[in-house]
Amino acid sequence: MCYESQTNEVPTDEEDDSTEAGTTGGASPLAFNLDGPTTMQQIVVKGEEDRQPTNVAAEFLRYHQKFNHVFPKKIQAMAKRGMLPRRLANCAVPLCTACLYGKAKKRAWRSKPSDMDEVRSIATKPGECVSVDQLTSPTPGLVAQVSGALTKIRYTTATVFLDHETDFGYLHLQRSSGAADTVEAKEAFERFASEHGVRVQHYHADNRVFSSNEWRSKCVQSGQGLTFAGVNAHHQNGRAERRIEILQDLTRTSLSHANRRWPTAITANLRPYAMRMCNDAENHVPNLKYRDGRTPMEAFRETRVMTNPKHWHHFGCPAYVLDGALQGGAGIFHR
Repeated sequence: MCYESQTNEVPTDEEDDSTEAGTTGGASPLAFNLDGPTTMQQIVVKGEEDRQPTNVAAEFLRYHQKFNHVFPKKIQAMAKRGMLPRRLANCAVPLCTACLYGKAKKRAWRSKPSDMDEVRSIATKPGECVSVDQLTSPTPGLVAQVSGALTKIRYTTATVFLDHETDFGYLHLQRSSGAADTVEAKEAFERFASEHGVRVQHYHADNRVFSSNEWRSKCVQSGQGLTFAGVNAHHQNGRAERRIEILQDLTRTSLSHANRRWPTAITANLRPYAMRMCNDAENHVPNLKYRDGRTPMEAFRETRVMTNPKHWHHFGCPAYVLDGALQGGAGIFHR
């Protein structure tokens, strides 16, 4: 507890009551509360793209929101490459209140140099080395259904795969963090990689479920290498940890922005799908380590096909579905 007086006297019952009420013997209320504020006011501004000083800044902000609040330098890199209007390449970056609200974090007051340079220089082609890690959310995520009775099963875990050479990330939603679901995520990622001509040769992971017999045996059967970070040395799997941090920041930002626009439909239970969209956005915007502006998806499948911005929409954007009777070809213009 915090008292204004620095004496060693034990406060009486009356003094306790007055202290709890916020005063001490008629003195002014305490200047702070150790429990913090009771409510958190959201600062996300609705329609802030309409409040920009110029049309170019408003257009930049709309593309920033369309690609789920990715790093502004990546939007500028897309403009330089010709994926977006070139006038956005040198535009002053406008303020995004959703990013300020969703990406705020405590910074370390000091840091130390990384000792992972040798590990980062191993991979020379896609699939040669892949970092893998898991994240668990206390908020249960809805499982999408198109038919049948509503299920009570929820998504609680996601496994993240990150290719060292291309920075391509793959996200697999899971109902648990058990070995069976994690092995299923591994098989899903390898099927996706195989469809793009990539064979996974080596995994680098933390311990936990990745040291289980099921995961080890699957790696042995596939002829894949497997290395682990040290105990309580998560920095040794820093690539996957960093991707998880980016996805969490983007997901929180996208949910905050969408909830401000559509509070009756957007809830925290849609978190898994917001995270999946943010991961797709990271894969389809330029990787800043490539001077030619290649995206992780292009580098992973070794193609030069750029994404089409017209196909992108912010998470939570309303969609309209044509009526079933009209879909059947009954003549839409004669009704």
